[in-house]
Amino acid sequence: MADTKKKKRKSKKQAKNYWYIIPVIIWMAFIFYMSSRTGEGSSAVSNPITDFIVSLFQKVRSDTAPGVDAMKGVVEVMVRKGAHMTEYGILVALLVLAVKNASSNISSVMTNVWAVVITFAYACSDEIHQLFVADRAGRGIDVFIDMCGAAVMLLIMQGMKTTRGRIVTGFILAIVCVAVVLFLLLWRF
Repeated sequence: MADTKKKKRKSKKQAKNYWYIIPVIIWMAFIFYMSSRTGEGSSAVSNPITDFIVSLFQKVRSDTAPGVDAMKGVVEVMVRKGAHMTEYGILVALLVLAVKNASSNISSVMTNVWAVVITFAYACSDEIHQLFVADRAGRGIDVFIDMCGAAVMLLIMQGMKTTRGRIVTGFILAIVCVAVVLFLLLWRF
């Protein structure tokens, strides 16, 4: 009788652990949806963000029209590639949680390895998918950028495990943010 209760509790606990897979599937569907948008549809999402950032910095910079266009091109690349990194950073974080909770006897190293392998496979499949979308292209460099986003997220997650790590991680992220702002303020476009 006690054995039966233990088995029921264990199976309920295992069933609850698989709930972590649902956010992964939803996020993968979101990435697929964003990749399904045509080049024009993708630009409709990124252009307002690019225009906002450029207009914000132009209040301080006051560049000529060619300078504004050059800055817009640089910011557009930053926004688009930053979106890639963010999408896949979130994906790897969700996968780490799903793998960790779906298998109880797996080390944290193997959890990260599986999360990275799945993220890499999905990034490759996403770029192949974009080959079939109008005005889009599948590029190997985008897979590399996706994996950089995943690596940054894994480093952030690792850094957040201790108080000292949180301080160092926060400091590094602040330095990167300040560097981007200074670049956009001071670089001659």
